[in-house]
Amino acid sequence: METIISNFKNPPGKYRPAPLWVWNDRMTPDQIDFQLTQLAGHGFGGAFVHPRPGLVTEYLSDEWFALWGHALEKAKELGMQLSIYDENSYPSGFAGGHVSAACPEALSTLMACSIVRDPAQIPQKTIAVFAAQEKEGMPVHARNLCHMPRDQWPECGNLFIVITSHDDLNIVLPFSHRLDGRIFLCGPAAAPGT
Repeated sequence: METIISNFKNPPGKYRPAPLWVWNDRMTPDQIDFQLTQLAGHGFGGAFVHPRPGLVTEYLSDEWFALWGHALEKAKELGMQLSIYDENSYPSGFAGGHVSAACPEALSTLMACSIVRDPAQIPQKTIAVFAAQEKEGMPVHARNLCHMPRDQWPECGNLFIVITSHDDLNIVLPFSHRLDGRIFLCGPAAAPGT
């Protein structure tokens, strides 16, 4: 019981908070030592190195790994646990642009959904097409047409739900992140052989 009370008053590092430690400048060994010492001095038991826009040291470069190694050693010296948030920015999977540069076919695409009444107006390049019957202004009994010859589509419904892709991802989301360079994590290029 005495150990529990002692640990509750002064918990080991693994039970203390560990903030996201943002690396968004040129990191140096001196900065790393200073910042980790400050975190430890304020009661943190560790940190998650979180590369963010503004980082001058190239993400995943030899220099970056050398700084990461230095940070690990300093954290051990201070009795802290150090982890890494696995990305340079959001969302997960694009490794600060390295994945999209090496594998452009894995880039995300912006999808749009539209309702078309005339099957002749359906674009040649689609992701999916569904035929439905219109009932009281609403599509009902939708049927996937992706594996059916195009010339048979008109007899499948009087309303078509069309999903298309757009190559222009240079749009800004409400939270100010651009979509360019994002990876489609479910696509065949991102997970070959699946």
